Amino acid sequence: MQTICEKACDTTDHGILLDKLLLYGINGLAKKWFLSYLTNQQQYVRIQRIKSNLLTIESSVPQRSILGPLLFCFM
Repeated sequence: MQTICEKACDTTDHGILLDKLLLYGINGLAKKWFLSYLTNQQQYVRIQRIKSNLLTIESSVPQRSILGPLLFCFM
């Protein structure tokens, strides 16, 4: 069962997050690094030996990572 934070992190829009980082003065190379960190992430579901197709994640902050909670605080 997902926690409230996990559900909220799953719905974080990358564009809005990057705009807010810009408001906090994070731009240039640092902004490009965060953009790279957030984009082109993929996931799949596996049930026993059956895997779904890979899907690109359009919105979400990576969970169970060091940066995940920090990025979520900017929202």
